[in-house]
Order: sequence, then structure tokens, then C-alpha cells
Amino acid sequence: MLYDPIKWKMPVRESEVVEVLKAAKLRITQGWCNQGPSDEKGGVCVIVAIGRQVAGISHGVGAEALSYFEQAIQPPRLFGRFSPPDKQYAIDWNETPGRTKAEVEAAFDRAIALALASERDK
Repeated sequence: MLYDPIKWKMPVRESEVVEVLKAAKLRITQGWCNQGPSDEKGGVCVIVAIGRQVAGISHGVGAEALSYFEQAIQPPRLFGRFSPPDKQYAIDWNETPGRTKAEVEAAFDRAIALALASERDK
């Protein structure tokens, strides 16, 4: 058989949103801070990490990437519609005392998974 669809899959280019989230996560692994937008060691907050990746890309991509990140940090609903949690925003979540770099990286992983799932559903 000349064409085997399993062996010869064309590489799928990820959306710009997924690329932005992955690049922002990589930026966080190089240095993260939660006491303002950046620190003297070169660490940056979540908002700056995402924002720096969208330079030259449409602003909609940055907003969409931030939206996936904010979906990823929402607390689980314990009682469904009866106890809606307060929405958490990335900037406040990032600045929470005691927040760790590992938690931020894990949130980026969840955001990337959400974006990829959304792409598959289209």
C-alpha cells in the first residue's frame, strides 16, 4: 500500500493561541514573579508572559490565550449552580501570597489542554 494514513500523517500546525500559551509557559519556566509585572532577576508575571508573546499578532489571540488561562484557574464548583464561585482573574491569582511557580506552570498546562480540546471540537 502506497498511502498509509497512520504512517503518513501531515503535521498539524497548532493554533496561534496554543503557541502563545506554550511560549508563555516557557517564559515562566525561565523566571516568574508574583510581586508586580516583573522583578530584578528577569522574572515576569502571567500577564506579562502572555503579553510578550502576542507582539505582532492580533490582539484577539492574546485575549483568547488569557481567557483559556483564566478558565484553567477557576476553582471547581462543589455544588453546581447552587454555589457559584467568585471568578478568579489571572492578575489576582498570580499575586496570591504563597502561589508557587509549579502552580503557575500547571495552570498553563491546563490552559493549553483546554485550548487544544476547543480546537478539536471545532
